[in-house]
Amino acid sequence: MKYILALVAAIVSSVAYSSSCWTSFLDEAVSREKGFSVIEFAVERSPIIFTGSASVIKKTIIEEDGESESILDVQVLFDVEESIKGDFSGKQLVSSGKVCSCKYDFKSGIKYLIFATERNGSLYLHNCGYISPLDISKVQEVRQAVSVNKARQ
Repeated sequence: MKYILALVAAIVSSVAYSSSCWTSFLDEAVSREKGFSVIEFAVERSPIIFTGSASVIKKTIIEEDGESESILDVQVLFDVEESIKGDFSGKQLVSSGKVCSCKYDFKSGIKYLIFATERNGSLYLHNCGYISPLDISKVQEVRQAVSVNKARQ
């Protein structure tokens, strides 16, 4: 069963990588296989989780041959309020990246729960399906998942 799930994940993730990066279907399947809740699995995969207010937002938008506009990249400057996983504070610039753009419609002045990863000294949005305007109950659930993941290590 593990090998079948791994094969399905590899096939779907290659398609997902080019479009939505990862799907809730895969999160559910893999977390179930590992015996984790879906949020525990998302927390395990995200090295950086914080809450913060979006202060500056830059979107790179493209339009090809009269087709509708699409977002190529989003960069957001956050004022970090709480570092839940990882050690980040102050102002942090986070990018969606051009290959796997979350295309989240961030609004300036709104507080968000952010999942991110670091590559080559830059922060990139990660686990896009869990990024959302701040919801205290969701933040508490993430804090609990971080504690569970630490206990597993």
